[in-house]
Amino acid sequence: MNLPAGLERLLRPLVLALAGGQADPPFPRSPRLRIRLPVSLRLLPFRAVDLVTVANVLAFWIVYGGVLSRLIHDNDMAMTVAGSQGDRALLRPLYPEPEWWLYLAAITSCVPVLLRERWPLAAWRIALASVVVMPSFEDDGLPVQAPEAMLHLLVVYSVAVRCERRTTLGVWAVSVLVLALRTPYVNDVLPAAVLLAVTALLGYNVRIRRLASRRLAEEEQRSEQALAAQAALEERARIARELHDVVAHHMSVIAIQAEAVPLQAAGDAERLEEGLREIRVLSLSAMTEMRRVIGVLRDPEGRADTAPQP
Repeated sequence: MNLPAGLERLLRPLVLALAGGQADPPFPRSPRLRIRLPVSLRLLPFRAVDLVTVANVLAFWIVYGGVLSRLIHDNDMAMTVAGSQGDRALLRPLYPEPEWWLYLAAITSCVPVLLRERWPLAAWRIALASVVVMPSFEDDGLPVQAPEAMLHLLVVYSVAVRCERRTTLGVWAVSVLVLALRTPYVNDVLPAAVLLAVTALLGYNVRIRRLASRRLAEEEQRSEQALAAQAALEERARIARELHDVVAHHMSVIAIQAEAVPLQAAGDAERLEEGLREIRVLSLSAMTEMRRVIGVLRDPEGRADTAPQP
């Protein structure tokens, strides 16, 4: 189905955020954020500790414990209040009764922080699903509390750092839309929308600076390669000139001896044979040097040790 151009441009960020977006490869980690293990611990499957990964794991366990405790407590309170009213038949629990659902909801709300470094978009989609399915004990506030909100902001920041502008815009728009659907009061949605926007802008600014640094490094690398290629060409030309001089010297000696030997021999067969032998040796030496010259001229790097075989 063909959509109008304006509507397609409007919906494109949402589609990229929910299904079609792609995250860039991770940027190289700063060496200051990695601690090399001592020799005594080299038996472990890793040689260094990534401080960002350690922080993500700690945040997961701390927030998971707090979220699970709050869900179980609020669920027990809801059931206690409803039971004291003696109206269990009409009771509509604010939380699902099975405890496994509470554990699943707590894990779903916290696991995105473990995935945000490698799969930022997948982590955000899981965080979004956790906001949708998260049990809400009270109907007058946001569906997530401060710890889960901080993790969600971290995920949005990772998306903005690793994804292009339209995908980041779609992530912000869908996040605000879901919060608006789950929260009845606009006064609670507006601060969340502003906080999400500030986080996304901060992450996108970091992305721009990292991309600029990467392009600068690539330009410097290309400049170094160009300088190295120029130096190789100059060295190649120098070697070729030196070999040419050697070959020219040999050829001159051969020409002189070719003229002098018949005059020196003057009917002496042994001297004639010795003179021809010297000419042959010089000819073979000149041919070897000529092959080296041809090898230098053919080799892209100007190496003189790749002469063609006769």
